[in-house]
Amino acid sequence: LTDHCGNQTTCSFDVVVGYGNGTNRPDNNATVFPNPMNETFSLNWKSEQEHIFVVRDILGRVVLQRRLLPDLGVHSFFVGEWESGIYFWEVLRDGVFVQQGRITKID
Repeated sequence: LTDHCGNQTTCSFDVVVGYGNGTNRPDNNATVFPNPMNETFSLNWKSEQEHIFVVRDILGRVVLQRRLLPDLGVHSFFVGEWESGIYFWEVLRDGVFVQQGRITKID
């Protein structure tokens, strides 16, 4: 960089790309399947710490909320009573987003 007086300097910086507080790391990888879904879906999630799994409808209303205990792996949910449409899921730890995604329910 050169300023208006002709002085030159260099600078460098690191750009960290992540979600929320940067905790969307490979070791916090949630997988929701099948997508689209009918009456059930599963969440593949394994962590050494407790998390919260939340699903919201298109209006932002919470339609599902569950604690994810450490090292449980696959969690299955029956959602036959849900309306068809798009839902948004998120995994939180201590109220901070860790990962999020979208899932579609069809009849």
